[in-house]
Amino acid sequence: MGYYRLFRFSEKGLNPNVAPNPTQPMASDNTGRQPISPAVRRRLQQCFEHGSRSAAKNDFDYATNMFQTCVAGDPSNQIYIKQFLANLCKRYNDNKKGAGFTSAPKLN
Repeated sequence: MGYYRLFRFSEKGLNPNVAPNPTQPMASDNTGRQPISPAVRRRLQQCFEHGSRSAAKNDFDYATNMFQTCVAGDPSNQIYIKQFLANLCKRYNDNKKGAGFTSAPKLN
């Protein structure tokens, strides 16, 4: 048996040499998506509003950071994703390539 397989069994607290008891119910695995708490939702909404104001002022770098926070916090929210992608298009002047490897960083 490979190291990875042994590691996965020991990670779950199972002995790889003993078959699990079929009559005993398996422990529930709580790795599914959980609802977002109202406090987190409020913080994400504030980030979204702040990012929208920054994008309106042509501060696309800061707006990208704000929208990244929103998308990471609630990846299923289509409004956050659309605004994030629209901001990236504006940030890179819709060049379809992004910053590129050889682009010089901005010096402010």
